[in-house]
Amino acid sequence: DKTFGFLAYEGQREKVGIPAPATIPSQEQINATAALVGGVNPIIGNILALNPWGPLPAFGDGGPGSDTARTLEVTTNATNRLDSGIAKIDHHLGNNDLLTARYFFGYSQQSAPLAIVGGNLLPGYNTVVPTKVQVGSISLTHVVSPHLLIELRGGWNQFRETFSPQDKNLVPAGLGLNTANSSFTLADFGLPVINVAGFAGLGANKSDPRGRVDTNIQYGVNFSFNSGKSNWKIGYDYRRTTVRQYFDLNHRGVLSFASLQDFLAGLPDGGSQTIGDSHRQTYQGSHAFYFQNDYRYSRRLTVNYGVRWDYFGVIGEKNNLFSTFSPSFGLERVRAAGGPPSLYPKDYNNFSPRLGAAYDVFGTGKTVARAGWGLAYDAFSQDFFAGQIPFNTPNAGPVFNGVGPRPILYGSLDPGALQLSPGPCAFTQVAVPGTANLCTGPVFSGFAATDVFGVAPNLRTPYVQNYNLNIEQQLGAHTAVMLAYVGSQGRKLFRYRDINQPNQFTGVRPFDNGPFTPPAGTSLGGSQFGHVNEFESSASSSYNSLQAKLTVRNLRGLASTLNYTYGHSIDNASDGQDYAPNEALPDNSFNPGRERGNSGFDVRHHLTWLFNYKFPESNTFHWLSSGWALDGVLSIMTGMPFTVNDFNVFNTHQLDPANPVGEFIERPDLVGNPFSGTNTPFAFLNLSAFAAPCSGTPVFVNGVGQCAGVPHYGSEGRNHFFGPHFRNFDIAFSKDTRLTEKVTMQVRADIFNLFNHPNFANPILPNFIVDWTANGLDASGRGQGFLPVTVTPDVGAQNPYLGGGGPRDIQIAVRFAF
Repeated sequence: DKTFGFLAYEGQREKVGIPAPATIPSQEQINATAALVGGVNPIIGNILALNPWGPLPAFGDGGPGSDTARTLEVTTNATNRLDSGIAKIDHHLGNNDLLTARYFFGYSQQSAPLAIVGGNLLPGYNTVVPTKVQVGSISLTHVVSPHLLIELRGGWNQFRETFSPQDKNLVPAGLGLNTANSSFTLADFGLPVINVAGFAGLGANKSDPRGRVDTNIQYGVNFSFNSGKSNWKIGYDYRRTTVRQYFDLNHRGVLSFASLQDFLAGLPDGGSQTIGDSHRQTYQGSHAFYFQNDYRYSRRLTVNYGVRWDYFGVIGEKNNLFSTFSPSFGLERVRAAGGPPSLYPKDYNNFSPRLGAAYDVFGTGKTVARAGWGLAYDAFSQDFFAGQIPFNTPNAGPVFNGVGPRPILYGSLDPGALQLSPGPCAFTQVAVPGTANLCTGPVFSGFAATDVFGVAPNLRTPYVQNYNLNIEQQLGAHTAVMLAYVGSQGRKLFRYRDINQPNQFTGVRPFDNGPFTPPAGTSLGGSQFGHVNEFESSASSSYNSLQAKLTVRNLRGLASTLNYTYGHSIDNASDGQDYAPNEALPDNSFNPGRERGNSGFDVRHHLTWLFNYKFPESNTFHWLSSGWALDGVLSIMTGMPFTVNDFNVFNTHQLDPANPVGEFIERPDLVGNPFSGTNTPFAFLNLSAFAAPCSGTPVFVNGVGQCAGVPHYGSEGRNHFFGPHFRNFDIAFSKDTRLTEKVTMQVRADIFNLFNHPNFANPILPNFIVDWTANGLDASGRGQGFLPVTVTPDVGAQNPYLGGGGPRDIQIAVRFAF
């Protein structure tokens, strides 16, 4: 009776098809276009030989003789394999000591389309993600006396994960694509991201490949002392986290073509590529102390109070590869000569008091009032500094700037250099007698540290104040009701701004060519800066809610809980990263207050009902009538917010259409009723209600919109619209039958989504953007057609059939307990 053990294994195998519409060229269209341009560029021919869009239909939508594209329903296969195990042991060393140890191991391999930052849903371009997780912990609890308890705890966990393109064995140089730079490795193999206007994109997610190993060590000590009326808790906690990673964001490159004609001729109109060794190792050490007391002031009143102090160590990099942007000096390496001593200042002021009380109002134990207030600080995620995925730049954070011994440099394609030209090439080089090797196609402009990430010098630790007041009333022997107000205020929350965003009226950027002279070793040769994203703690939030709960216990076999919440969350930044547009980066970086609106996670109404009913038993045929039960869960909630954007179609943030330098995500003007004619999932939003953010009628040059007159920031507010509601009802019938004194059998039937109600995901899924220009624009610069929402939440979250929102699913199970 001193040692107890537990061991478990779980396995999961999943293979599904993810459907999506895709516009692809027909074979007849390719043949006709190739004849028009005088043949297919040899390198493009090599790409076409791969069947990059899959098997092409013979004819377009118009049938034989139709040289048009076709929109097809394509199905991408996705797979997932998961194996995990856990072991636990508890051992009593004596009457006063308990030793506990646990270990968890999990391994999975997933292959699925990853649509964020340039991915697509075509077959063959999945992202393959092997993941290994290990967690170990050990604790010793020692009873010193009946009033004093000491606990020592230690833990270690490691998370190891890589992201690779499904076609990682494809050698780009074998197609004629140039990969001749020193930082291009085997890991960067695979087709580049290729965008042909009007057609489904090619290539896997441009954030592939990447990988990381997160290791965390934690230890702490806790004291618990009970002195009768007071129950004291005092403790200390230490954590150290290291992240070893590489992040080859856009190392495979991007090529864009204005038309199929240009694609077949091998004439891209734009593109980009990132080069440089992205291997980094960041670390952080944090300390925390706390004390708390539960004080029973009287039989009717209990008061809780305490305070916690956190010090979140400044994040560093093993080889001093962090750098930041200074308006006075440009790029500065952290801990280098003349540079700042750390990425941001230390913050020792993170004291977080808490206070709460519970009061028996009438002394009967049937009416209880509770109130509480607390302040809590938020830890710094290393991803904010070494794992950003912005829409406006491939720079993934201040550890990947173009300075120091391992700079990350950014090049863009020069669409004007289409003949034999020296310099970095998009296509392979050829030897020309009497000259150096020359490009056979477009030329990348000089790679430079144009796009940078900086950290505000006054960065502080974000915090939130939480408060609540609730009253609970017993209505009878089996029923109670509770009403509550719950709210919070967040301050100094993380976001980033582009402090080099072009002026709305002049198109001039503050740091295009200065106003400084970069010192030696800071910026590369005084080159002009592009996007300068500054990470700040300048956002704020508020949340207010009314909550109600009805609880029923043991009422003639019924147990039930009914919860309802009416709440509203408002902020001007919902995240420190832009997984969806404008959640971190403002539309107008010089007026971030305009971003105030619904939080990206705002849910206005939420109702849940859980119940369990045990059917009465009969003495007649007791083996048949006994053990029956019915369980159910009802969930109803309003949709979550989203913002309508476009991919910088009209260059809102500058005036020179030949040199687009905007944020690549912009909001339109709202000029009509977006719900006119919307009554089906295929017509969720009327796109003609959105127009180009221009003072005059826009013009189109080669299909690209350009503002006539002065562009402006669109009138649509951030997170102005809400996605579809969610409604789901699950039930389960079960019967327990005792076979012997020690063996019980349960037979059960679970029915998920009983009414087969169609639930649809927020329109931002799975592509993380709602584009009002998706169906083209009319002559006045307004959108056309409707926005569909035909993806269910489980598919949108890339977990088909197993996630919420799937179709009716019936599961029959038999379980033996002995």
